[in-house]
Amino acid sequence: TVPCRTVCRAYRVLFDAFFAIYRSTSTFIASFSNFTAFVVGTLLFTMGRWLRWLVTGSLLITLRATVLVVAFQPAHIFSSHASCAPVVTKQIALFSASTEEESDIRKAKRKRRGSPSARSSGDPRRNVKSSSNKKGKEASWLRWMDARLEETPVGELPPKVIKQMRPIMHVYAKQRSTKGAENANRLMTRLIKESEAGNADVKLSTKICNAVLSAWARSGSEESSERATKLLIWMSKNSKEGTYDVKPSTVSFSTVIDSWARSGADDAAQKAEALLVLMEKGGADTRPNTVSFNSCIHAHARSEAMDKAVKAEALVNRMEDLYEAGNTDVRPDVWTYQSLLSAWSTSKVWGAPQRGEEILRMMDSKYKAGDDAVKPNAHCFTASITAWSKSFEKDKARSVYRILQYMNKLYADGNDDAKPNVVAYTAALNACAYPEASEDEEQLRQYFDIATLILEELRISEFGSPSYLTYATFLQVCASCLADSDERDRVVRRIFDECRQDGQVGDAVIQKLKKRFPSIYHEFLEDDIGRHGEALRSKHLPKAWRRNVAGERHSNHHPKRKDYADIDKEDVSKLKVI
Repeated sequence: TVPCRTVCRAYRVLFDAFFAIYRSTSTFIASFSNFTAFVVGTLLFTMGRWLRWLVTGSLLITLRATVLVVAFQPAHIFSSHASCAPVVTKQIALFSASTEEESDIRKAKRKRRGSPSARSSGDPRRNVKSSSNKKGKEASWLRWMDARLEETPVGELPPKVIKQMRPIMHVYAKQRSTKGAENANRLMTRLIKESEAGNADVKLSTKICNAVLSAWARSGSEESSERATKLLIWMSKNSKEGTYDVKPSTVSFSTVIDSWARSGADDAAQKAEALLVLMEKGGADTRPNTVSFNSCIHAHARSEAMDKAVKAEALVNRMEDLYEAGNTDVRPDVWTYQSLLSAWSTSKVWGAPQRGEEILRMMDSKYKAGDDAVKPNAHCFTASITAWSKSFEKDKARSVYRILQYMNKLYADGNDDAKPNVVAYTAALNACAYPEASEDEEQLRQYFDIATLILEELRISEFGSPSYLTYATFLQVCASCLADSDERDRVVRRIFDECRQDGQVGDAVIQKLKKRFPSIYHEFLEDDIGRHGEALRSKHLPKAWRRNVAGERHSNHHPKRKDYADIDKEDVSKLKVI
Protein backbone atom coordinates (compact mmCIF):
# COMPACT_ATOMS: atom_id res chain seq x y z
CA THR A 1 0.00 0.00 0.00
CA VAL A 2 3.05 2.31 0.25
CA PRO A 3 3.73 4.22 -3.01
CA CYS A 4 6.84 3.19 -4.87
CA ARG A 5 8.24 6.72 -4.75
CA THR A 6 8.11 6.78 -0.93
CA VAL A 7 9.88 3.43 -0.76
CA CYS A 8 12.65 4.70 -3.03
CA ARG A 9 13.14 7.82 -0.92
CA ALA A 10 13.30 5.77 2.27
CA TYR A 11 15.86 3.50 0.68
CA ARG A 12 17.94 6.47 -0.43
CA VAL A 13 18.12 7.80 3.16
CA LEU A 14 18.97 4.36 4.54
CA PHE A 15 21.61 3.68 1.89
CA ASP A 16 23.26 7.11 2.39
CA ALA A 17 23.52 6.47 6.14
CA PHE A 18 24.91 2.99 5.56
CA PHE A 19 27.50 4.26 3.09
CA ALA A 20 28.56 7.13 5.42
CA ILE A 21 29.32 4.57 8.10
CA TYR A 22 31.29 2.53 5.56
CA ARG A 23 33.39 5.54 4.51
CA SER A 24 34.15 6.51 8.11
CA THR A 25 35.38 3.00 8.94
CA SER A 26 37.15 2.20 5.67
CA THR A 27 40.61 2.86 7.12
CA PHE A 28 39.82 0.66 10.12
CA ILE A 29 38.59 -2.20 7.90
CA ALA A 30 41.63 -1.92 5.64
CA SER A 31 43.89 -2.77 8.58
CA PHE A 32 42.27 -6.19 8.90
CA SER A 33 43.56 -9.32 7.22
CA ASN A 34 42.07 -10.52 4.00
CA PHE A 35 40.06 -13.20 5.78
CA THR A 36 38.53 -10.71 8.22
CA ALA A 37 37.72 -8.37 5.36
CA PHE A 38 35.98 -11.21 3.55
CA VAL A 39 33.86 -11.91 6.65
CA VAL A 40 32.93 -8.24 6.93
CA GLY A 41 32.04 -8.15 3.25
CA THR A 42 29.84 -11.22 3.67
CA LEU A 43 27.98 -9.49 6.49
CA LEU A 44 27.46 -6.50 4.25
CA PHE A 45 26.11 -8.81 1.54
CA THR A 46 23.67 -10.30 4.07
CA MET A 47 22.49 -6.83 5.01
CA GLY A 48 21.86 -6.21 1.35
CA ARG A 49 19.60 -9.26 1.26
CA TRP A 50 17.65 -7.93 4.26
CA LEU A 51 16.96 -4.72 2.35
CA ARG A 52 15.50 -6.49 -0.67
CA TRP A 53 11.88 -5.91 0.42
CA LEU A 54 12.45 -2.15 0.68
CA VAL A 55 13.74 -1.35 -2.75
CA THR A 56 12.69 -1.49 -6.38
CA GLY A 57 14.32 -3.81 -8.84
CA SER A 58 16.71 -1.32 -10.38
CA LEU A 59 18.01 0.06 -7.03
CA LEU A 60 18.39 -3.44 -5.64
CA ILE A 61 20.73 -4.29 -8.53
CA THR A 62 22.87 -1.28 -7.59
CA LEU A 63 23.15 -2.36 -3.95
CA ARG A 64 23.87 -6.02 -4.65
CA ALA A 65 26.52 -5.16 -7.27
CA THR A 66 28.29 -2.91 -4.75
CA VAL A 67 28.14 -5.51 -1.97
CA LEU A 68 29.38 -8.26 -4.27
CA VAL A 69 32.45 -6.15 -5.10
CA VAL A 70 33.11 -5.78 -1.36
CA ALA A 71 32.45 -9.43 -0.51
CA PHE A 72 34.30 -11.31 -3.22
CA GLN A 73 37.29 -9.01 -3.89
CA PRO A 74 38.63 -8.25 -0.35
CA ALA A 75 42.29 -8.39 -1.36
CA HIS A 76 41.73 -5.82 -4.08
CA ILE A 77 39.43 -3.38 -2.34
CA PHE A 78 40.41 -3.70 1.33
CA SER A 79 44.08 -3.22 0.69
CA SER A 80 46.45 -1.26 2.84
CA HIS A 81 45.58 1.89 0.95
CA ALA A 82 42.94 3.94 2.67
CA SER A 83 42.01 5.63 -0.64
CA CYS A 84 39.84 2.72 -1.74
CA ALA A 85 36.69 4.35 -0.39
CA PRO A 86 36.59 7.16 -2.99
CA VAL A 87 36.98 4.56 -5.78
CA VAL A 88 34.02 2.59 -4.49
CA THR A 89 32.09 5.83 -4.07
CA LYS A 90 32.70 6.67 -7.74
CA GLN A 91 31.60 3.19 -8.84
CA ILE A 92 28.38 3.40 -6.86
CA ALA A 93 27.72 6.88 -8.26
CA LEU A 94 28.12 5.53 -11.78
CA PHE A 95 25.74 2.64 -10.99
CA SER A 96 23.17 5.05 -9.59
CA ALA A 97 23.43 7.39 -12.59
CA SER A 98 23.00 4.54 -15.06
CA THR A 99 20.04 3.22 -13.07
CA GLU A 100 18.36 6.61 -13.09
CA GLU A 101 19.01 6.92 -16.86
CA GLU A 102 17.46 3.50 -17.51
CA SER A 103 14.48 4.50 -15.38
CA ASP A 104 14.03 7.69 -17.44
CA ILE A 105 14.21 5.67 -20.67
CA ARG A 106 11.53 3.30 -19.41
CA LYS A 107 9.32 6.22 -18.44
CA ALA A 108 9.73 7.75 -21.91
CA LYS A 109 8.78 4.45 -23.55
CA ARG A 110 5.69 4.15 -21.36
CA LYS A 111 4.75 7.71 -22.27
CA ARG A 112 5.07 6.96 -25.99
CA ARG A 113 2.96 3.81 -25.68
CA GLY A 114 0.35 5.61 -23.65
CA SER A 115 -0.33 5.21 -19.97
CA PRO A 116 -3.19 2.98 -18.72
CA SER A 117 -5.23 6.05 -17.91
CA ALA A 118 -4.67 7.43 -21.41
CA ARG A 119 -5.59 4.11 -23.03
CA SER A 120 -8.88 4.07 -21.17
CA SER A 121 -9.68 7.70 -21.81
CA GLY A 122 -11.69 6.98 -24.93
CA ASP A 123 -9.15 8.11 -27.54
CA PRO A 124 -9.10 5.34 -30.18
CA ARG A 125 -5.69 6.30 -31.54
CA ARG A 126 -4.05 5.89 -28.11
CA ASN A 127 -5.83 2.58 -27.82
CA VAL A 128 -4.43 1.56 -31.20
CA LYS A 129 -0.86 2.43 -30.23
CA SER A 130 -1.03 0.19 -27.16
CA SER A 131 -1.44 -2.96 -29.30
CA SER A 132 1.50 -5.14 -30.27
CA ASN A 133 0.67 -5.80 -33.92
CA LYS A 134 -1.42 -4.44 -36.73
CA LYS A 135 -4.29 -6.90 -36.32
CA GLY A 136 -4.40 -6.21 -32.61
CA LYS A 137 -4.51 -2.48 -33.29
CA GLU A 138 -7.40 -2.83 -35.69
CA ALA A 139 -9.27 -5.21 -33.39
CA SER A 140 -8.99 -2.82 -30.42
CA TRP A 141 -10.07 0.06 -32.66
CA LEU A 142 -13.16 -1.83 -33.82
CA ARG A 143 -14.02 -2.80 -30.24
CA TRP A 144 -13.72 0.83 -29.23
CA MET A 145 -16.18 1.84 -31.94
CA ASP A 146 -18.66 -0.91 -31.04
CA ALA A 147 -18.54 0.17 -27.40
CA ARG A 148 -19.19 3.81 -28.31
CA LEU A 149 -22.13 2.89 -30.56
CA GLU A 150 -23.67 0.67 -27.90
CA GLU A 151 -23.37 3.09 -25.00
CA THR A 152 -24.39 6.24 -26.90
CA PRO A 153 -28.10 6.87 -27.59
CA VAL A 154 -29.16 7.54 -31.18
CA GLY A 155 -28.77 11.22 -32.00
CA GLU A 156 -26.01 11.89 -29.46
CA LEU A 157 -22.86 10.53 -31.11
CA PRO A 158 -19.99 12.98 -30.48
CA PRO A 159 -17.95 14.36 -33.39
CA LYS A 160 -14.80 12.40 -32.43
CA VAL A 161 -16.70 9.12 -32.88
CA ILE A 162 -18.34 10.21 -36.13
CA LYS A 163 -14.95 11.20 -37.50
CA GLN A 164 -13.63 7.66 -36.99
CA MET A 165 -16.48 5.85 -38.76
CA ARG A 166 -15.32 6.22 -42.37
CA PRO A 167 -11.76 5.00 -41.65
CA ILE A 168 -13.24 2.03 -39.80
CA MET A 169 -15.41 1.28 -42.84
CA HIS A 170 -12.19 0.93 -44.86
CA VAL A 171 -10.85 -1.47 -42.22
CA TYR A 172 -13.96 -3.60 -42.63
CA ALA A 173 -13.52 -3.45 -46.42
CA LYS A 174 -9.98 -4.83 -46.09
CA GLN A 175 -11.39 -7.93 -44.41
CA ARG A 176 -12.71 -9.02 -47.84
CA SER A 177 -15.66 -10.88 -46.32
CA THR A 178 -19.42 -10.54 -46.26
CA LYS A 179 -19.31 -10.07 -42.52
CA GLY A 180 -16.96 -7.11 -42.93
CA ALA A 181 -19.30 -5.58 -45.52
CA GLU A 182 -22.25 -6.04 -43.16
CA ASN A 183 -20.37 -4.22 -40.42
CA ALA A 184 -19.49 -1.33 -42.74
CA ASN A 185 -23.15 -1.21 -43.76
CA ARG A 186 -24.13 -1.14 -40.08
CA LEU A 187 -22.02 1.96 -39.49
CA MET A 188 -23.64 3.77 -42.40
CA THR A 189 -27.06 2.77 -41.09
CA ARG A 190 -26.20 4.35 -37.74
CA LEU A 191 -25.18 7.56 -39.49
CA ILE A 192 -28.52 7.64 -41.27
CA LYS A 193 -30.34 7.22 -37.94
CA GLU A 194 -28.20 9.94 -36.37
CA SER A 195 -29.09 12.31 -39.19
CA GLU A 196 -32.80 11.50 -38.87
CA ALA A 197 -32.58 12.09 -35.11
CA GLY A 198 -31.23 15.60 -35.69
CA ASN A 199 -27.52 15.16 -35.03
CA ALA A 200 -26.05 18.21 -36.73
CA ASP A 201 -22.53 16.74 -36.74
CA VAL A 202 -23.49 13.96 -39.17
CA LYS A 203 -23.01 14.68 -42.85
CA LEU A 204 -23.70 11.62 -44.99
CA SER A 205 -21.54 11.96 -48.10
CA THR A 206 -20.67 10.13 -51.29
CA LYS A 207 -17.32 9.12 -49.82
CA ILE A 208 -19.02 7.27 -46.97
CA CYS A 209 -21.27 5.41 -49.40
CA ASN A 210 -18.27 4.60 -51.58
CA ALA A 211 -16.53 3.06 -48.57
CA VAL A 212 -19.50 0.74 -48.06
CA LEU A 213 -19.59 -0.05 -51.78
CA SER A 214 -15.91 -0.99 -51.59
CA ALA A 215 -16.63 -3.34 -48.69
CA TRP A 216 -19.38 -5.07 -50.70
CA ALA A 217 -17.18 -5.27 -53.80
CA ARG A 218 -14.27 -6.87 -51.95
CA SER A 219 -16.41 -9.56 -50.36
CA GLY A 220 -16.63 -11.18 -53.81
CA SER A 221 -20.03 -12.91 -53.92
CA GLU A 222 -23.10 -12.52 -56.10
CA GLU A 223 -25.25 -11.51 -53.13
CA SER A 224 -22.77 -8.77 -52.25
CA SER A 225 -22.88 -7.43 -55.82
CA GLU A 226 -26.64 -7.23 -55.62
CA ARG A 227 -26.43 -5.32 -52.33
CA ALA A 228 -23.89 -2.94 -53.88
CA THR A 229 -26.17 -2.36 -56.88
CA LYS A 230 -29.12 -1.60 -54.58
CA LEU A 231 -27.01 0.87 -52.63
CA LEU A 232 -26.02 2.58 -55.89
CA ILE A 233 -29.70 2.87 -56.86
CA TRP A 234 -30.47 4.29 -53.41
CA MET A 235 -27.73 6.89 -53.89
CA SER A 236 -29.17 7.93 -57.26
CA LYS A 237 -32.68 8.23 -55.83
CA ASN A 238 -31.56 10.37 -52.89
CA SER A 239 -29.46 12.63 -55.10
CA LYS A 240 -32.57 13.43 -57.14
CA GLU A 241 -34.78 13.93 -54.07
CA GLY A 242 -32.13 15.98 -52.27
CA THR A 243 -32.45 14.07 -49.00
CA TYR A 244 -28.73 13.47 -48.64
CA ASP A 245 -25.67 14.73 -50.49
CA VAL A 246 -24.82 11.28 -51.87
CA LYS A 247 -24.76 11.73 -55.63
CA PRO A 248 -23.09 8.72 -57.35
CA SER A 249 -19.69 9.40 -58.83
CA THR A 250 -17.35 7.67 -61.25
CA VAL A 251 -15.80 5.87 -58.28
CA SER A 252 -19.23 4.64 -57.18
CA PHE A 253 -20.05 3.08 -60.57
CA SER A 254 -16.55 1.69 -61.03
CA THR A 255 -16.70 0.00 -57.62
CA VAL A 256 -20.00 -1.71 -58.43
CA ILE A 257 -18.68 -2.83 -61.83
CA ASP A 258 -15.65 -4.28 -60.06
CA SER A 259 -18.00 -6.00 -57.61
CA TRP A 260 -19.76 -7.79 -60.47
CA ALA A 261 -16.42 -8.68 -62.05
CA ARG A 262 -15.37 -10.38 -58.80
CA SER A 263 -18.70 -12.10 -58.18
CA GLY A 264 -18.41 -14.91 -60.72
CA ALA A 265 -22.13 -14.68 -61.53
CA ASP A 266 -23.31 -15.97 -64.90
CA ASP A 267 -24.63 -12.56 -65.97
CA ALA A 268 -21.86 -10.51 -64.34
CA ALA A 269 -20.40 -9.31 -67.65
CA GLN A 270 -23.79 -8.16 -68.95
CA LYS A 271 -24.57 -6.22 -65.77
CA ALA A 272 -21.10 -4.67 -65.72
CA GLU A 273 -21.48 -3.45 -69.31
CA ALA A 274 -24.97 -2.13 -68.58
CA LEU A 275 -23.55 -0.06 -65.72
CA LEU A 276 -20.85 1.22 -68.06
CA VAL A 277 -23.54 2.44 -70.47
CA LEU A 278 -25.35 4.21 -67.59
CA MET A 279 -22.10 5.95 -66.68
CA GLU A 280 -21.76 7.34 -70.20
CA LYS A 281 -25.33 8.68 -70.03
CA GLY A 282 -24.91 10.16 -66.54
CA GLY A 283 -22.95 13.23 -67.45
CA ALA A 284 -19.59 14.59 -66.33
CA ASP A 285 -19.89 13.36 -62.74
CA THR A 286 -20.08 9.73 -63.80
CA ARG A 287 -17.97 9.75 -66.96
CA PRO A 288 -16.16 6.37 -67.17
CA ASN A 289 -12.40 6.22 -66.85
CA THR A 290 -9.72 3.60 -67.41
CA VAL A 291 -10.61 1.77 -64.19
CA SER A 292 -14.27 1.52 -65.24
CA PHE A 293 -13.40 0.00 -68.62
CA ASN A 294 -10.77 -2.31 -67.13
CA SER A 295 -13.24 -3.70 -64.59
CA CYS A 296 -15.79 -4.34 -67.32
CA ILE A 297 -13.16 -6.06 -69.51
CA HIS A 298 -12.14 -8.15 -66.51
CA ALA A 299 -15.79 -9.18 -66.02
CA HIS A 300 -15.87 -10.45 -69.62
CA ALA A 301 -12.55 -12.28 -69.10
CA ARG A 302 -14.02 -14.19 -66.14
CA SER A 303 -17.26 -15.13 -67.87
CA GLU A 304 -17.98 -18.44 -69.61
CA ALA A 305 -19.43 -16.97 -72.81
CA MET A 306 -17.95 -18.15 -76.09
CA ASP A 307 -17.75 -14.61 -77.47
CA LYS A 308 -16.24 -13.03 -74.34
CA ALA A 309 -12.90 -12.29 -76.02
CA VAL A 310 -14.64 -10.53 -78.91
CA LYS A 311 -16.69 -8.37 -76.52
CA ALA A 312 -13.61 -7.59 -74.42
CA GLU A 313 -11.69 -6.50 -77.51
CA ALA A 314 -14.63 -4.33 -78.58
CA LEU A 315 -14.35 -2.45 -75.27
CA VAL A 316 -10.60 -2.04 -75.78
CA ASN A 317 -11.24 -0.62 -79.25
CA ARG A 318 -13.71 1.87 -77.75
CA MET A 319 -11.08 2.96 -75.23
CA GLU A 320 -8.51 3.47 -77.97
CA ASP A 321 -10.96 5.49 -80.05
CA LEU A 322 -11.93 7.71 -77.10
CA TYR A 323 -8.30 8.25 -76.17
CA GLU A 324 -7.34 9.18 -79.70
CA ALA A 325 -10.29 11.60 -79.75
CA GLY A 326 -8.79 13.45 -76.77
CA ASN A 327 -10.35 11.75 -73.73
CA THR A 328 -7.25 11.13 -71.61
CA ASP A 329 -9.30 9.58 -68.78
CA VAL A 330 -9.68 6.33 -70.72
CA ARG A 331 -6.09 5.75 -71.76
CA PRO A 332 -5.50 1.97 -72.16
CA ASP A 333 -2.82 0.63 -69.81
CA VAL A 334 -1.13 -2.67 -69.09
CA TRP A 335 -4.11 -3.84 -67.01
CA THR A 336 -6.38 -3.25 -70.02
CA TYR A 337 -4.40 -5.54 -72.30
CA GLN A 338 -3.68 -8.00 -69.50
CA SER A 339 -7.42 -8.56 -69.03
CA LEU A 340 -7.86 -8.78 -72.80
CA LEU A 341 -5.14 -11.45 -73.00
CA SER A 342 -6.82 -13.31 -70.16
CA ALA A 343 -10.09 -13.28 -72.10
CA TRP A 344 -8.40 -14.72 -75.20
CA SER A 345 -6.43 -17.29 -73.18
CA THR A 346 -9.58 -18.86 -71.73
CA SER A 347 -11.86 -18.51 -74.74
CA LYS A 348 -10.85 -21.86 -76.36
CA VAL A 349 -11.73 -20.64 -79.84
CA TRP A 350 -9.70 -21.15 -83.00
CA GLY A 351 -7.08 -18.48 -83.47
CA ALA A 352 -7.05 -17.40 -79.80
CA PRO A 353 -3.33 -18.13 -79.16
CA GLN A 354 -2.26 -16.39 -82.36
CA ARG A 355 -4.33 -13.33 -81.45
CA GLY A 356 -2.76 -13.35 -77.98
CA GLU A 357 0.73 -13.25 -79.46
CA GLU A 358 -0.28 -10.37 -81.75
CA ILE A 359 -1.50 -8.35 -78.75
CA LEU A 360 1.69 -9.15 -76.86
CA ARG A 361 3.93 -7.94 -79.69
CA MET A 362 1.75 -4.87 -80.21
CA MET A 363 2.25 -3.97 -76.52
CA ASP A 364 6.01 -4.37 -76.88
CA SER A 365 6.01 -2.15 -79.98
CA LYS A 366 4.07 0.61 -78.21
CA TYR A 367 6.36 0.37 -75.20
CA LYS A 368 9.46 0.69 -77.35
CA ALA A 369 7.83 3.68 -79.08
CA GLY A 370 7.60 5.45 -75.72
CA ASP A 371 4.25 4.37 -74.24
CA ASP A 372 5.28 3.20 -70.76
CA ALA A 373 1.66 2.57 -69.75
CA VAL A 374 1.50 -0.63 -71.85
CA LYS A 375 4.82 -2.13 -70.80
CA PRO A 376 4.27 -5.93 -71.06
CA ASN A 377 4.79 -7.84 -67.83
CA ALA A 378 5.07 -11.48 -66.78
CA HIS A 379 1.28 -11.81 -66.40
CA CYS A 380 0.77 -10.89 -70.04
CA PHE A 381 3.27 -13.51 -71.21
CA THR A 382 1.75 -16.14 -68.93
CA ALA A 383 -1.71 -15.42 -70.35
CA SER A 384 -0.37 -15.83 -73.90
CA ILE A 385 1.27 -19.15 -72.95
CA THR A 386 -1.97 -20.28 -71.32
CA ALA A 387 -3.84 -19.53 -74.55
CA TRP A 388 -1.57 -21.99 -76.35
CA SER A 389 -1.79 -24.64 -73.62
CA LYS A 390 -5.61 -24.61 -73.72
CA SER A 391 -5.85 -24.55 -77.49
CA PHE A 392 -6.33 -27.40 -79.93
CA GLU A 393 -3.43 -26.30 -82.11
CA LYS A 394 -0.71 -28.70 -83.19
CA ASP A 395 2.95 -28.20 -82.29
CA LYS A 396 2.02 -25.89 -79.41
CA ALA A 397 5.06 -26.99 -77.41
CA ARG A 398 7.35 -25.13 -79.83
CA SER A 399 5.08 -22.09 -79.68
CA VAL A 400 5.19 -21.78 -75.88
CA TYR A 401 8.95 -22.29 -75.87
CA ARG A 402 9.25 -19.49 -78.44
CA ILE A 403 7.26 -17.18 -76.14
CA LEU A 404 9.50 -18.12 -73.22
CA GLN A 405 12.57 -17.19 -75.25
CA TYR A 406 10.93 -13.90 -76.26
CA MET A 407 10.20 -13.25 -72.59
CA ASN A 408 13.83 -13.93 -71.65
CA LYS A 409 15.02 -11.60 -74.42
CA LEU A 410 12.88 -8.68 -73.23
CA TYR A 411 14.09 -9.21 -69.67
CA ALA A 412 17.70 -9.27 -70.85
CA ASP A 413 17.06 -6.03 -72.79
CA GLY A 414 16.04 -4.25 -69.59
CA ASN A 415 12.30 -4.89 -69.15
CA ASP A 416 12.28 -6.01 -65.52
CA ASP A 417 8.49 -6.41 -65.56
CA ALA A 418 8.88 -9.22 -68.10
CA LYS A 419 11.11 -11.27 -65.81
CA PRO A 420 10.16 -14.95 -66.24
CA ASN A 421 8.90 -16.80 -63.17
CA VAL A 422 7.88 -20.27 -62.03
CA VAL A 423 4.26 -19.67 -63.07
CA ALA A 424 5.23 -18.95 -66.68
CA TYR A 425 7.45 -22.02 -66.90
CA THR A 426 4.78 -24.23 -65.34
CA ALA A 427 2.21 -22.91 -67.85
CA ALA A 428 4.62 -23.79 -70.66
CA LEU A 429 4.99 -27.32 -69.25
CA ASN A 430 1.21 -27.57 -69.17
CA ALA A 431 1.12 -26.98 -72.93
CA CYS A 432 3.50 -29.94 -73.36
CA ALA A 433 1.45 -32.11 -71.00
CA TYR A 434 -1.67 -32.22 -73.18
CA PRO A 435 -0.77 -32.79 -76.84
CA GLU A 436 -3.41 -33.33 -79.49
CA ALA A 437 -4.63 -36.87 -80.05
CA SER A 438 -3.49 -36.70 -83.68
CA GLU A 439 0.17 -36.19 -82.71
CA ASP A 440 2.37 -39.14 -83.76
CA GLU A 441 5.11 -40.78 -81.68
CA GLU A 442 7.88 -38.59 -83.05
CA GLN A 443 5.95 -35.42 -82.26
CA LEU A 444 5.19 -36.70 -78.77
CA ARG A 445 8.89 -37.25 -78.24
CA GLN A 446 9.51 -33.63 -79.28
CA TYR A 447 6.94 -32.53 -76.71
CA PHE A 448 8.81 -34.47 -74.01
CA ASP A 449 12.20 -33.12 -75.08
CA ILE A 450 10.93 -29.53 -75.02
CA ALA A 451 9.34 -30.09 -71.60
CA THR A 452 12.64 -31.50 -70.29
CA LEU A 453 14.47 -28.47 -71.69
CA ILE A 454 11.98 -26.10 -70.03
CA LEU A 455 12.36 -27.82 -66.65
CA GLU A 456 16.16 -27.81 -66.79
CA GLU A 457 16.24 -24.16 -67.83
CA LEU A 458 14.11 -23.32 -64.80
CA ARG A 459 16.43 -25.30 -62.53
CA ILE A 460 19.58 -23.46 -63.59
CA SER A 461 17.95 -20.03 -63.92
CA GLU A 462 17.62 -17.22 -61.41
CA PHE A 463 13.85 -17.19 -61.74
CA GLY A 464 13.03 -19.58 -58.90
CA SER A 465 12.88 -23.28 -58.11
CA PRO A 466 10.25 -25.69 -59.46
CA SER A 467 7.10 -25.81 -57.35
CA TYR A 468 4.87 -28.76 -56.52
CA LEU A 469 2.67 -27.81 -59.50
CA THR A 470 5.74 -27.82 -61.76
CA TYR A 471 6.57 -31.39 -60.73
CA ALA A 472 2.96 -32.55 -60.98
CA THR A 473 2.72 -31.06 -64.50
CA PHE A 474 5.94 -32.75 -65.59
CA LEU A 475 4.61 -36.10 -64.33
CA GLN A 476 1.63 -35.51 -66.63
CA VAL A 477 4.09 -34.84 -69.48
CA CYS A 478 5.69 -38.24 -68.83
CA ALA A 479 2.28 -39.92 -68.83
CA SER A 480 1.15 -38.23 -72.07
CA CYS A 481 4.31 -38.25 -74.15
CA LEU A 482 6.20 -41.41 -73.16
CA ALA A 483 5.10 -44.97 -73.78
CA ASP A 484 4.98 -47.41 -70.88
CA SER A 485 8.59 -48.55 -70.66
CA ASP A 486 11.60 -48.82 -68.37
CA GLU A 487 12.78 -45.45 -69.62
CA ARG A 488 9.58 -43.75 -68.49
CA ASP A 489 9.79 -45.43 -65.08
CA ARG A 490 13.38 -44.23 -64.66
CA VAL A 491 12.38 -40.68 -65.54
CA VAL A 492 9.42 -40.73 -63.14
CA ARG A 493 11.58 -42.10 -60.29
CA ARG A 494 14.19 -39.40 -60.91
CA ILE A 495 11.61 -36.62 -61.00
CA PHE A 496 9.90 -37.79 -57.82
CA ASP A 497 13.25 -38.13 -56.07
CA GLU A 498 14.14 -34.53 -57.08
CA CYS A 499 10.71 -33.45 -55.86
CA ARG A 500 11.41 -35.02 -52.46
CA GLN A 501 14.81 -33.37 -52.24
CA ASP A 502 13.28 -29.98 -53.03
CA GLY A 503 10.57 -30.48 -50.40
CA GLN A 504 7.76 -30.04 -52.96
CA VAL A 505 5.73 -33.24 -52.48
CA GLY A 506 2.23 -31.75 -52.36
CA ASP A 507 -1.16 -33.38 -52.75
CA ALA A 508 -1.14 -32.65 -56.49
CA VAL A 509 2.09 -34.65 -56.89
CA ILE A 510 0.73 -37.56 -54.85
CA GLN A 511 -2.54 -37.71 -56.78
CA LYS A 512 -0.78 -37.49 -60.15
CA LEU A 513 1.65 -40.25 -59.16
CA LYS A 514 -1.19 -42.41 -57.84
CA LYS A 515 -3.34 -41.99 -60.94
CA ARG A 516 -0.69 -42.24 -63.67
CA PHE A 517 2.00 -44.43 -62.13
CA PRO A 518 0.43 -46.70 -59.49
CA SER A 519 3.35 -49.13 -59.30
CA ILE A 520 5.86 -46.35 -58.55
CA TYR A 521 3.35 -44.81 -56.16
CA HIS A 522 3.29 -47.99 -54.08
CA GLU A 523 7.04 -48.37 -54.41
CA PHE A 524 7.84 -45.00 -52.86
CA LEU A 525 4.93 -44.69 -50.42
CA GLU A 526 4.25 -48.28 -49.37
CA ASP A 527 4.68 -47.66 -45.63
CA ASP A 528 2.56 -44.51 -45.67
CA ILE A 529 -0.15 -46.22 -47.72
CA GLY A 530 -0.26 -49.02 -45.18
CA ARG A 531 -0.94 -46.51 -42.39
CA HIS A 532 -3.37 -44.15 -44.16
CA GLY A 533 -4.73 -46.07 -47.17
CA GLU A 534 -6.72 -44.08 -49.71
CA ALA A 535 -6.75 -41.05 -47.41
CA LEU A 536 -2.99 -40.49 -47.85
CA ARG A 537 -2.14 -36.80 -48.16
CA SER A 538 1.05 -34.77 -48.12
CA LYS A 539 0.55 -33.95 -44.44
CA HIS A 540 1.09 -37.65 -43.64
CA LEU A 541 4.51 -37.70 -45.30
CA PRO A 542 7.84 -36.73 -43.67
CA LYS A 543 8.10 -32.98 -43.13
CA ALA A 544 11.30 -32.78 -45.19
CA TRP A 545 9.37 -33.97 -48.27
CA ARG A 546 6.83 -31.13 -48.09
CA ARG A 547 8.80 -28.37 -46.35
CA ASN A 548 8.62 -25.96 -49.31
CA VAL A 549 5.03 -26.60 -50.43
CA ALA A 550 3.19 -23.27 -50.33
CA GLY A 551 -0.20 -22.09 -51.55
CA GLU A 552 -1.74 -25.49 -52.21
CA ARG A 553 -5.52 -25.30 -52.23
CA HIS A 554 -8.02 -28.03 -51.47
CA SER A 555 -11.25 -28.51 -53.37
CA ASN A 556 -13.39 -28.62 -50.22
CA HIS A 557 -12.29 -25.19 -49.01
CA HIS A 558 -14.62 -22.30 -49.84
CA PRO A 559 -13.97 -19.57 -47.26
CA LYS A 560 -16.09 -16.89 -48.91
CA ARG A 561 -19.17 -19.04 -49.37
CA LYS A 562 -18.86 -20.40 -45.85
CA ASP A 563 -18.38 -16.91 -44.43
CA TYR A 564 -21.58 -15.69 -46.10
CA ALA A 565 -23.50 -18.73 -44.86
CA ASP A 566 -22.53 -17.88 -41.29
CA ILE A 567 -24.36 -14.53 -41.42
CA ASP A 568 -27.61 -14.44 -39.49
CA LYS A 569 -30.35 -13.56 -41.97
CA GLU A 570 -32.37 -11.79 -39.28
CA ASP A 571 -29.45 -9.47 -38.56
CA VAL A 572 -29.12 -8.71 -42.28
CA SER A 573 -32.79 -7.84 -42.58
CA LYS A 574 -32.52 -5.33 -39.73
CA LEU A 575 -29.92 -3.23 -41.56
CA LYS A 576 -31.45 -0.07 -42.90
CA VAL A 577 -29.71 0.77 -46.16
CA ILE A 578 -32.20 0.50 -48.98
